[in-house]
Amino acid sequence: MLMPRDVPKLANGLRNWLDNTVPADRQRMRRADTAAPDDPPLGSITGFSHGGANRPVITRGSLHLRFLIPSAKTGRSQVGEGRTEELLAMKCEVDGRVLYYRTHPCEIAMAISNKSFSYRPDLLVVWRDGTIEIIEVKRTPADLTDDLREKLPLVKEFLRRCDIKFSIRYRDDIRGSTFRQKNVANLFGRRAMRLAPHQHALAQLVRTKGEPIAWRALANLVSPDNHLIGNACVEHLLACGAFITDLDARFDDDTLLTPTLDVKCPAIPFLEGELL
Repeated sequence: MLMPRDVPKLANGLRNWLDNTVPADRQRMRRADTAAPDDPPLGSITGFSHGGANRPVITRGSLHLRFLIPSAKTGRSQVGEGRTEELLAMKCEVDGRVLYYRTHPCEIAMAISNKSFSYRPDLLVVWRDGTIEIIEVKRTPADLTDDLREKLPLVKEFLRRCDIKFSIRYRDDIRGSTFRQKNVANLFGRRAMRLAPHQHALAQLVRTKGEPIAWRALANLVSPDNHLIGNACVEHLLACGAFITDLDARFDDDTLLTPTLDVKCPAIPFLEGELL
């Protein structure tokens, strides 16, 4: 059984604008040129193209560290700001529960509860269970300005109506345990590794059985004569999403690895043409 997607452990501390009379429906998201004239839009979501005319513009000042990750998972460079945001992007890159992710993915312009404004989220994540989540990254709850405390509950309700989850992830949520930071760093360094054809075939055979396997058993299978190469192969298989495990636990010979199934990423209208 696959582990569920991450949920924030720290409370978001936002006002509740939930309106249960309006059901969630992903079909609400439509291209602007296909909207019916008698069905006025609640808002619009414009997808950014990194490096293109609609690239995200980061203007928060030189005190915030910029980063660029050449992503093996998405096939695109992920650009953003701040060490906390970079840590979350690195985790998404190597977490097998994440099918796709995008830093600074879009701009949301909306009108709800007699208020109109625009908002640019920090991260979009598509989870293996089909959940689409928009994430705002902050170091601590103290970083939430009064303006954001006013906007974000409305953004959350807007996205809920489109069947998209919204959450705020704080630094402690993202860092997780001491083991998580070490594990993510190790897996991140293995994501571009290439397995030999016979190693790949053996790993695929294990995946087709669909049964959990111990770290040492898989390492010995793909590299019976060299345990260092075997460990490296297992790290690569985790980094590319072929298997998943608890990233907050210490990796050892008895670590249980759960094989994943190849699933197609759900379509996201405002990123049309990007998800292949």
